[in-house]
Amino acid sequence: MSFILTDDLSKNKVASQSTTYAATSSDAFKYVAGNAVDRDLTTCMRAEPIGENSDYYQVWWKVDLGAVYNIYSVNILFKNYEGNERRQRGRFAGFSVYVSMNGSRDASSLCYKDGPVLPHLNFTTHCFTYGRYVIFFNERNSELKYPDEYQLTSVYTELCEVIVLECTAGWYGLDCKQECSGNCKDNTVCNHVTGQCDGGCAAGRRGTLCDKACREGYYGPNCSRTCPSNCKACKATDGTCSCYAGWMGPNCSIGCVWSYGEDCQYPCSKHCVNQTCDRFNGSCLSVCDSGFHGQKCDQEYAATFSVLSTLSSGILGASVSAGVFITSGIVILIVW
Repeated sequence: MSFILTDDLSKNKVASQSTTYAATSSDAFKYVAGNAVDRDLTTCMRAEPIGENSDYYQVWWKVDLGAVYNIYSVNILFKNYEGNERRQRGRFAGFSVYVSMNGSRDASSLCYKDGPVLPHLNFTTHCFTYGRYVIFFNERNSELKYPDEYQLTSVYTELCEVIVLECTAGWYGLDCKQECSGNCKDNTVCNHVTGQCDGGCAAGRRGTLCDKACREGYYGPNCSRTCPSNCKACKATDGTCSCYAGWMGPNCSIGCVWSYGEDCQYPCSKHCVNQTCDRFNGSCLSVCDSGFHGQKCDQEYAATFSVLSTLSSGILGASVSAGVFITSGIVILIVW
């Protein structure tokens, strides 16, 4: 599976630093803070030294990314001098990296604290946080005890590049190789470190990564809602139901009227008196119209029986008597 990191967030962004080493008049920009984000490895920022023989004991460098980003990693290239790598690592040692919303440094914005082993001059750490400012900080405090390999005098800070990356939206994990489930609430992207949906799952999904469908009988965000009892099948996203016999409506809470069956999809027989029937099985609740019979009044009597029924019920509108003689299987009607 392919993956992509976003463009370098810190490239050519506004940078600042606590002090700037005095450059020659011919090159006033030789050691400025912006050299660490220009993507030219031959130029580096340099601050005034800190340590026992210096007027300064702290140094900081800061880049403003211009907006709040979901930071994935910070890569720092500290200047190396041929034959002096150990010294340079001793100068680099003990530093901290902060990712801050407002440019301040405090415990809540600390991303990385170096020590006690000397760092490599090409250093990368993963910062699992949001922020606008990335800050490099180091110190040599005379009141503190440092490991033997730390440089304590003439501690120059020389950052050649500081590269800040974030995962492309929709990817997470080590090197951004894993794709988000795409099932976060309100179509938000997942956490670039854990892959979890920090704001919860979309309707119809559940699980740590929101990658599982709701169990039967549940629906809604994080599958936290129970389907109505009259649902035969409940749609996991919004709870819309396919109803058991006798019920209808989005939540299957309305009883059938002049109809029956699942979702009240069948009309009662028009031959049921008042067209009323049992909402579950469709059987007529009272008698059938004349000429029809059966539980659903959907069976018609034979024509002869219909005539007899009509005659015997006096529907002809006259004073009529009927005699019926059955001879050799023939029905003879005598009217007088």
